[in-house]
Amino acid sequence: MLSLRVDQNRERLRRWLPWLDGAKDSSDQLKYIQRCSESAAAGTAFHYALFSGGKIVGIVSFNNIEKLNRCGTMGYWLAKSHTARGYMTAAVKALIDDGFKHLELNRIQARVATDNYPSQAVCDRLGLTRMPVILQEEHHEAWLSGEAEKEVLEPFPADRMKAWPTMRG
Repeated sequence: MLSLRVDQNRERLRRWLPWLDGAKDSSDQLKYIQRCSESAAAGTAFHYALFSGGKIVGIVSFNNIEKLNRCGTMGYWLAKSHTARGYMTAAVKALIDDGFKHLELNRIQARVATDNYPSQAVCDRLGLTRMPVILQEEHHEAWLSGEAEKEVLEPFPADRMKAWPTMRG
């Protein structure tokens, strides 16, 4: 199921997902799921599949958790067929809630490419603070084209959690 959804959205997502070109078939997806399981067991990353109508429509995750600093970096993607419906905003809000309440993170951030307007809109709707554009040379956007690209850092500190509205199911 995951392989099919990735293939259906490959062209649209490849710009922002550095791992995409390495995921060619279901065996690659199985390896990805195994890595997700291992990182969850280690507490260094957590990945959640998003379902609609019994089918995977996206992923939301803490791609990296710095245990020492109690900081989590979010990542997410959604199938084009499910965009502009509020799914990702709700999923990222739930992820942030979980990060603060259960993982006891002090800071949650999203590193978003400056031309990824849909992801920036999710961060804006959730009240994340936009930080100055940074040049990121080692990973993330740089993996995509082999060149460093600019990105926007969207942190969400724990002290703002007091005003965070409760999710309604």
